[in-house]
Amino acid sequence: MKKRERNLCEMREMFERFLRRFLWADVGIVAIYAIGVGVYTFPLVLDLSRPFSEPGDYLVITYGLSWQMHALLTQPWDFFQANVMYPTASSLAVATPLNTSQLIFFWPAKLLSGDSIIAVNCVYVGNIFATAVSTFVVARHAGAGRAPAFVAGWSFGFAVAKMFQHFQFPFFWLVWVCYAWYCFLTTRRRSWLIVSTVGFVGMSLGSFYLMYMGFLCLLAATVVFHWKVKSLFDRRTIVPVAGAGVLVALFLAPFGWPYFEVNKAYNLKRPLGEAIQYSADPLGSYLLPNNDSVLYEGVRSGEQYDPLPGEEVLFTTLFEVITRYTGSDLTGGRYSGDLSLEQFHSIWRAGGGERRLFPGYSVLVLAIIGIFARPSVATRVPRLLLCTLLIAAVLLSLGPVIVSLGHLTYVPGPYALLYYIVPGLQGMRATARFGYVALLALSVLAALGWKRMASRLPNSGRKWSFIALSVWLCLFTAENLPARPQSYDRPQDPPPVYAYLATRDIDGGIIELPTFKGSMEKSDPVYGDRRIAYRHREYLYMYYSTFHWRPIYNGFGAFAGPHQFAVRDAVERLPDADAVERLRDLGLKTLVLHTYWFEPEDTEFWSRAEVMRVLEPVASVGGAKVYRLLSGD
Repeated sequence: MKKRERNLCEMREMFERFLRRFLWADVGIVAIYAIGVGVYTFPLVLDLSRPFSEPGDYLVITYGLSWQMHALLTQPWDFFQANVMYPTASSLAVATPLNTSQLIFFWPAKLLSGDSIIAVNCVYVGNIFATAVSTFVVARHAGAGRAPAFVAGWSFGFAVAKMFQHFQFPFFWLVWVCYAWYCFLTTRRRSWLIVSTVGFVGMSLGSFYLMYMGFLCLLAATVVFHWKVKSLFDRRTIVPVAGAGVLVALFLAPFGWPYFEVNKAYNLKRPLGEAIQYSADPLGSYLLPNNDSVLYEGVRSGEQYDPLPGEEVLFTTLFEVITRYTGSDLTGGRYSGDLSLEQFHSIWRAGGGERRLFPGYSVLVLAIIGIFARPSVATRVPRLLLCTLLIAAVLLSLGPVIVSLGHLTYVPGPYALLYYIVPGLQGMRATARFGYVALLALSVLAALGWKRMASRLPNSGRKWSFIALSVWLCLFTAENLPARPQSYDRPQDPPPVYAYLATRDIDGGIIELPTFKGSMEKSDPVYGDRRIAYRHREYLYMYYSTFHWRPIYNGFGAFAGPHQFAVRDAVERLPDADAVERLRDLGLKTLVLHTYWFEPEDTEFWSRAEVMRVLEPVASVGGAKVYRLLSGD
């Protein structure tokens, strides 16, 4: 009882101390952040009904959040049994990443607007605002002045390198987890451990990617703290941390277990080589412009294929050795035959979007000042831990083997080892995203650099500080304001057949046609060029299913469902009796033919009299035809 009262007292003291430091001037800065959200997302804030991104992850996340809201209201006991990829068990774990904590923005927006597109856009802008403000508030609580804290919040909140990931990753949780853990290490107060634990759960429920990134980088910082600052091998630290770890594991287990089960059941792991395509470049990602901002639009490094003397011969020789002894290749199975260096470079270049981590020289210069300036007593430990976070995040972001400016160095990164010893990393491929932790560290180091620089200004410091801050803000904006407007065409309103399906009891699942064709690989000689269009149509089926919530076979996520190709092949074999029985055994007894999306081969196939003999017409609604699959007898 005394421990509980002491913890509550500590929490109250923390809150009161925060209120004393957070004055009306700080409220004004928060308002400036709100204006910044409008500027950096323009013209999205003028029309939240238009997507800020192209179809793809956008519609997948929109579906995932819509389903999670629906499931919590209607079937919380069967949360992961989504209506897509029927009849796959725990299909939510196959179709979408876990982003449950994003419902704090999505749910109220959906209730107020009734529109999932508006709601997911509110997730986007809400996360940007919360991240910027959280970084500012944390810096102020740590004792930073308003100007340095403003620089930290603006640098991390509006870094264009991670701007388009805000609807997937709740970065504001990362800010609070890092700061609360630092406070716990330096004070050993359990109230900070509680804050860190709650934040870690929120971060994990927002993104398993962010969970791994935050945990591994903070683990590195903790080891350095133990080694260089103060031993953590004492009961006062080990017991509460172990208890917090057990509580986190127990809370997250029901959410993580379905992902573990489907990965094991369907072998949904990523080959190690696939991570190379989505790994960061030590030079091209962090030190050279590449972020498609107003100032650097179209600037790329290493995009052109320009091999060094002897590089092609070396690659061919080593590739043969690798495939002979490991049976795998440097592309994670993209090519089954010989692979040339030029083909490898083409695959690596395609992952360039993940490598755009450049924060701008306006941040890098300040961070360098913060790193190398003589530290005060108050900044020595924070700077040490921030540098550790930075180094750990950058090294892990480089992936299993380092590629610099398009040249394979054959130097392994630490991720290659962690891939085999850390459970769950086998399901990740975009290791470049560890760079987001590096951006947080750089932003806070930039605040330290600003503080150092401001101390060298003339005595009339407030005037010069305002001028310097204005100049910095203009430079940062030029380096980070997106060059292209964040506004795309909204998906068409769902065809009338979806309103029909919403009012009908469906026995089993629905197959929506046309679906994808071919192998869905770029190398497919017939359908390779159409694979993106096919994938986007499957995403659209997922989004449209939120208007009726009936089980559908369709859908794609990070992985194809375990039944996707088998069902597609069975449909293409109709009216074969075995194909009919295969579909009926899986519970797929209803077909919806969207004739307005047919390709010529679809029209020809579904015009065959022998195919139509195994189908019973049910309805024709707005160009879509609904059929019931008859028995093969």
